[in-house]
Amino acid sequence: MNTAGHSLLSGGIGLIAVAALGLTGCSPDQESAQFEDTETASAQEAEAQEDTSTEEETDNDGPSDAEEADDAEEQAAEGTAVQTSEGPIDPDDALHTVEYSLPSTNIDGTMTLGLHRLQVRDNTLELLLTFTPEFDQHDTHTLYGLHGNNGALAKPALFDRENLKQYSSLRSDRGVAWETDVVGPRVASGESIAFWATFAVPEDDIDTINVGIPAAPEFEDVEIDWGEAEPAEAGDEDQ
Repeated sequence: MNTAGHSLLSGGIGLIAVAALGLTGCSPDQESAQFEDTETASAQEAEAQEDTSTEEETDNDGPSDAEEADDAEEQAAEGTAVQTSEGPIDPDDALHTVEYSLPSTNIDGTMTLGLHRLQVRDNTLELLLTFTPEFDQHDTHTLYGLHGNNGALAKPALFDRENLKQYSSLRSDRGVAWETDVVGPRVASGESIAFWATFAVPEDDIDTINVGIPAAPEFEDVEIDWGEAEPAEAGDEDQ
């Protein structure tokens, strides 16, 4: 909260000011009327100086509104880390990135798609992506809206072009995909959405696979992190 000026409260209670940029204390006017009682004048002058000192100390306690605004603009320009159950995910930590134009007639901008992880966990293959849009509107949008109200354009798939196989996200018995909901999180320009998707482990002995969404170029030959497992072992289990 900014305070443009200050006033002195009666009864010896000093003014408490809150973080104002460039606020300076006021000293007693040298040309003010002289008091006949010099002791009273001296007491009031000392009180005014004490109030001024309190204001200056309070002003230095925290950043001004202007500084906070600058910090907010800088953070928006750099993107926002996404908090998940595993901790914050920084879009700058992506292993690979591609950029594409937003496929929307109502939102003019671009999207940076980051690939962070393609890792085998037990009998599944886990994919982690980040979507970071940049647009001029002062609004928030879902992946569904950012892709022209067509969420399918943002849903990833795996492409084993060597064995001519495509893998889509696993689904529950009720047909719900094991992936982040495209009509869920909303972001402003410069913020990021973490997108998780779970696939079946590839059936063939492969070390790499292509990853892509319909709206963007594919990530080619993405290395699969098999962890303690091996592609050959997965193939043996399927037989």
